[in-house]
Amino acid sequence: MRIRVVRIREIRDESKYVKTFLLDTSFEFTPGQFIMVWIPGIDEKPFALSSKDGFTVQIYGEFTKKMFSLKPGDKIGIRGPFGRGYHLKKDSKRILLISGGIGISSLIPLAEEARNLGIEVDILAGFRSKDYMAFIERIKSLSRNYLIATDDGSFGVKGFVTDFIEKFLKKHYDQVFVCGPEIMMKKVFDKISFKFETQYSLSRYIKCGIGICGSCVIDGKGLLVCKDGPVFYDRELLGTSFGYYKRDEYGRRIYFK
Repeated sequence: MRIRVVRIREIRDESKYVKTFLLDTSFEFTPGQFIMVWIPGIDEKPFALSSKDGFTVQIYGEFTKKMFSLKPGDKIGIRGPFGRGYHLKKDSKRILLISGGIGISSLIPLAEEARNLGIEVDILAGFRSKDYMAFIERIKSLSRNYLIATDDGSFGVKGFVTDFIEKFLKKHYDQVFVCGPEIMMKKVFDKISFKFETQYSLSRYIKCGIGICGSCVIDGKGLLVCKDGPVFYDRELLGTSFGYYKRDEYGRRIYFK
């Protein structure tokens, strides 16, 4: 797929280290799908769509620092949307969304879709601190029950998102959707998978975005995050490297601590 050049229409400050970039174009997409964003002379990186016309960025490395320096009216290159998104059953009555950090950005449009279908939504969202939060008002407005946790207690309750799962497991959910750091998702996997129908959105080093280069492979079953995912059912992740290690841009194993 060729790169489209688009303009940044608006930039919203979600918190100190998180911004949402709204574009002068919109996408037909399934929540959970991603786009490849290209900054000439810098690099191309994948980002989950957080709305039909935008994506959300947490500052981290050289690429995201450059993103944070852009202004409305600036141009960037876009490819996509790509990948398999979340599968929301229209006959679901109640669902649970569990996010860690910037993972909330792919789950928010799913929450909006669910509410439009009359599905009850509970949200358990964790952040490093208030400086890394995003979509707090949307979480409150879209969910029937919600809990927001921060590692340092600077907002909501203090603790990791995985500390509060049992609070929600007293209810029945037709589906559970999870997105966040992989070590966090593996803890969720160990606690709730196969008790509910659960889907996980994974992040890997992605170069092509269309299943050709193999950089984003999940060892064990040869699954490609960009093509077979980024969203996977719990049963698909059994017997894979999920939760143990990923590979960097050189193919070296990076183990999760």
